[in-house]
Parts: sequence; C-alpha cells; structure tokens
Amino acid sequence: MGERTPAQVLRLPHQVTGEQKELVEDCRLDLVNIKHGDLIVLGTDGIFDNLHDSEVCELAQISLEATMGRDKSGPWQIDPNRLAQAYAEAARVRSEDSSARTPFGNLARQAGLQHMGGKMD
Repeated sequence: MGERTPAQVLRLPHQVTGEQKELVEDCRLDLVNIKHGDLIVLGTDGIFDNLHDSEVCELAQISLEATMGRDKSGPWQIDPNRLAQAYAEAARVRSEDSSARTPFGNLARQAGLQHMGGKMD
C-alpha cells in the first residue's frame, strides 16, 4: 500500500463556497511519484466528500487481503469491480448519515459554514 497518502484535486465544491465558476488556474496540481505495484484510486466527490483518506486506504487493504487470501507471498491483486462497489456502498451509507463527521463537513466548517452529516450528490 506504499505511503498511504491519497491526493485529491478538489474537495470543497462551488455549491458550498457560493462560487459559480471554476477556473483551471484555481485548481491545485500535485505531482506524486508512483512505482510499480502502487494502487491509484480515482473517484468522484461522492467518495472523497464522505470517506476520510484513512477509510479509502482501509477499504483498499480489506479488498487486497480478501483477494490474496492466506497466500501473502505472491504478487497482490485487487478486483477493481469489488473495490469500486465497496467504495460506492461505504460512501452511500455515509452520505445518508445525518450525524457523520465527513471530510466535506470538516472543510465546510473550516470555511465558516455549518454542515453536519454526509453529503448526498
């Protein structure tokens, strides 16, 4: 699982900030060194607004362990469909939880806005 440092392009959408235009020059660009065997997770704001980075990594680890079974010596593989379904289900459940502490809610509070619970898309 490498360094377990997920990166995102943007987390706080214009619906919360009130801004209606998003410009390319407003985006942040991160360069991340990757190597053979790294897992790259691409997802929508539905996942990253509702699941913390540690949870994203934990679901990948669970999927990895389920695929490998007891044989930890061979090359690892992850079933991308199974992992995508796990992310979607976890994000859906969290989005429906009105008392959840989410990455979206944390950033909304930092921006001076009140938001509690998951974020439905």
